[in-house]
Amino acid sequence: MSSDPSALARLQAGIATLPGFRTLRSRRFRTLLAAILALTATAAIVALLFGQAAQPAGQFGIDFAAYQDAAAALGRGASPYADELLSGPFAAQGAGHYLYPPLLAQLLSPLAGLATQPAATIWLVLQAAAVYAAVWLALVLGAPTRTAGHATGRAAPRLEPALWAAAATAWFLPVVDTLWKGNVSGFLALDVVLVAAGGALGGASLVLAVLLKVSPLGLAATLPGGGRRFAAGAATTAVILVAASVALAPSAWLDYVRVLPNLFTGDATQPTNLSPWAVALNLGAPAWLATGIRLAGLTCAAGCLLLCAALARRRGGWHAAVTFGTVAMLLLPAQLWYHYLVVLLPLAALAWGRAAGRRRSAMVLAAAGVSVGVAWLPLAALSASVLAVTLVAVVWPKPSAAAGAVPADAAPASPVTASGAPA
Repeated sequence: MSSDPSALARLQAGIATLPGFRTLRSRRFRTLLAAILALTATAAIVALLFGQAAQPAGQFGIDFAAYQDAAAALGRGASPYADELLSGPFAAQGAGHYLYPPLLAQLLSPLAGLATQPAATIWLVLQAAAVYAAVWLALVLGAPTRTAGHATGRAAPRLEPALWAAAATAWFLPVVDTLWKGNVSGFLALDVVLVAAGGALGGASLVLAVLLKVSPLGLAATLPGGGRRFAAGAATTAVILVAASVALAPSAWLDYVRVLPNLFTGDATQPTNLSPWAVALNLGAPAWLATGIRLAGLTCAAGCLLLCAALARRRGGWHAAVTFGTVAMLLLPAQLWYHYLVVLLPLAALAWGRAAGRRRSAMVLAAAGVSVGVAWLPLAALSASVLAVTLVAVVWPKPSAAAGAVPADAAPASPVTASGAPA
């Protein structure tokens, strides 16, 4: 096939006129299709989650139950951390124990007195709303602006992107996994998008993410380029939350300082670990090769952090900086569970508006591979890697444009006046 760009453009134009492809050019048809996909997937998820929630052998709310127990322990004046977590290294999955900073358990104190299943259901609904909000807001933030003779800014949001956000949320199975188990990955996905939105709220969201779970600390590389409001939001939130949390539970924070190194030095070779080195080891690779892959992953994470810091200062590079910081967040820990991949979904929505046809196809196929990979986790790990590489290629700032940028000290576009319509 000829590599002539004009020939490729003619080929793509020809494909767009074919039956089926031609129908997708109709906004009404796309809106109807998004509604059908969203409703069917949501109905299936509701049947799965609530139909199986009462099964004793299921894992409904298994992570949330640990959070709720930690909140109840704090309410009694006890430590939220089990004795075995304090005594030495432990397996990365934590054996059903609470592993995060005390702040999350403190925030969950209103749910501590409820029965586990109703409390887990409330948590599920809140987290589902957070993931949906993350994807929709990412579509809004990533919508292309119109300049060059047209009115600057974004058009009002339409029904279509809201429905596509619902469809994408419902069909991406890591979302289902985090809803089922009751982890915090959905809230972290919203935090990532709010960081991408910039401003004081973005800085506050960065600090909140780190205080909920240490791994988002990589996103702190955006601080030098975030501007005064971003830094002020981060500093104010850090001072208020840390001071209040430590004042209310100083011994819990002292315990957490002991738990953290035990987590880092514990066994992370579980078969459900999607970290590249663990996947290689579980597929039968020799230990020396897995160690080399782990070192390569850490090197890649370090490179992502350097690029995050550099791009945060570059005009048009803010979304790329947040993307690199998020990829580093996934690569740095020794363990990568399936539900962690939720954070890639809003990043894909953020990149959608500026992606060309082939890269959009790559994102869709990679996301589908992540979902199908729930049946064979190495496929999920490979597909997540392809998705991350594609996202980086899409959001890398172009020399002649600053689309999607959040300039330092500039207020981000309001979701009320922005468009998230996929083109």
